[in-house]
Amino acid sequence: MTRFQRIISFALIPAILLLLVYLPKFTDAMLGRDYYREWMEPKSEDFEGVITVWHVVGFKPYLGSLGSWLSERARSVEKKHFGVYFEVDSITVDEAAARISNGKFPDALSFPSGWCSGGELAVLEGEYDVDVSSGMDMAVLRAVPYCASCSVILYYPSKITASELSEDPGMAQDNSLEDFKKGKVSCCLADARDSGDLQRALIAGKAEYFEVLPFLNETDLVQYLGTSADCEPAKLPYINELFNAALSEKAQSQLCSIGLMPLNERVERKYEQAFLGEAYGLIDQSMYKFPNTFDEWHRNCG
Repeated sequence: MTRFQRIISFALIPAILLLLVYLPKFTDAMLGRDYYREWMEPKSEDFEGVITVWHVVGFKPYLGSLGSWLSERARSVEKKHFGVYFEVDSITVDEAAARISNGKFPDALSFPSGWCSGGELAVLEGEYDVDVSSGMDMAVLRAVPYCASCSVILYYPSKITASELSEDPGMAQDNSLEDFKKGKVSCCLADARDSGDLQRALIAGKAEYFEVLPFLNETDLVQYLGTSADCEPAKLPYINELFNAALSEKAQSQLCSIGLMPLNERVERKYEQAFLGEAYGLIDQSMYKFPNTFDEWHRNCG
């Protein structure tokens, strides 16, 4: 044995002694673990229970349900967190007002523009894939817009032309949808859902032929996400995950299938109904396409 080999041998003696001392303890600990059980057991969550979400319906999509779309996003978050559940309840504005008068308020909510004040909502500190300027309360973010609808003119081409309406779109403003359906007026204003319902009636042979004219480059038919100012802190990470799920490209692209405008700018908008693509294109061109939701609340309730 060379001198170098002897030096290495002496240097390894302490390491071998330590191995002989600690290996049995380490082996016992490893043999005592149930790896299958550890793999099967869910990860412990900081919160376990129910998170309440109100979807306050201010407008409906061209077809289908925005509340169902939001529930699907909630289910996707639940699958990642054992013991965490979202209770998504779609209610009207009047139903929401009645609940609040009885002292109830959800952990999180989806609400239409101008529905609530900033003081009822918590400050949001996350980063979101949309323009959040219309959800700013003074200098802080309290609401995140996630989709929008549009207003269009419905008209009977046998009674009035698109050129006449383009020159004076205000002539449709005071006409009701019910009078339009009855043929009492030549045109009226309608949202995406009203247009969809009437188009489906036309296909079924229950309505007179009409056409749709997009004309506005702004809309107040915007839906927001917010968190209660009194929400338990332990619930906030899961609520924020729900918000991000709702703003993801995949989820936002699905809004097109129900005729709404996704607000994630990376989403390519495609619609079966040409007038929806045109209407949302007009809105998208405007710098001031959405009014501030809290300014709207002050105008309505101030």
